[in-house]
Amino acid sequence: MKRWLSVSFLWLCASCYHQNGIRVSESRWRSAVQSLSAQAEIDLHCETLDYELVERTAKEPTSIAVEGCGQRALYRRPTRGGVFRKRGRAWTLVTRD
Repeated sequence: MKRWLSVSFLWLCASCYHQNGIRVSESRWRSAVQSLSAQAEIDLHCETLDYELVERTAKEPTSIAVEGCGQRALYRRPTRGGVFRKRGRAWTLVTRD
C-alpha cells in the first residue's frame, strides 16, 4: 500500500510545475507564460526573458515575475474575490524595476 501511494504521488506530480514552493499544472504554467510573453517582451523591450511563478489562485498562476535585459517586472492576472476570472485573461503590469 505504501509503495502504491508513493508511486501515485510521483505520477500526479510528474505533470506539475514547481517553483518557490508553489505548484501548478505544467499545461497551465505553459499557457500562462505563452499568454504573457508578447506583452512582457514589449513592456521590457527584451526578447530573452525568464519567468518566475510568484502566486497562484486555485490551480491558476496569478502572479508571475519576468526578468530580462537587466529589468524585472511583476504581472498579475485579474481575480475576483480570490477566484480567477475566466474572462479577460489579460495580464496587468504591477511593478517594473
